[in-house]
Amino acid sequence: MRRPATIFLVSMGILLSFPQWAGAQWVQTSGPTGCDILALAVSGTNLFAGTEGDGVFLSTDNGASWTAASSGLPEDTEILCLAVNGPNLFAGTGSSVCRFPLSDIILKK
Repeated sequence: MRRPATIFLVSMGILLSFPQWAGAQWVQTSGPTGCDILALAVSGTNLFAGTEGDGVFLSTDNGASWTAASSGLPEDTEILCLAVNGPNLFAGTGSSVCRFPLSDIILKK
């Protein structure tokens, strides 16, 4: 019965001796602003954000700046989910699934 308590106390002592682990902080990015984000997807260094009514946005610099990347989608499309598969980005809406070649989105940035 003493052994589990001893292991727990030693483990906690080791964890608490590394204060830099507890210093991680969330940092808010610069956008996309003025819209609700419903979905995120990553492909390499490209971050995609699907929004509620404002389409898809692309960031290539860890969220420091964002560019609209929803050319071809109807206006006010709500993006419920995003997925990257091979060379394509898929966007799930309330009524359909749309496919975009990643090369077209990234080159139009």
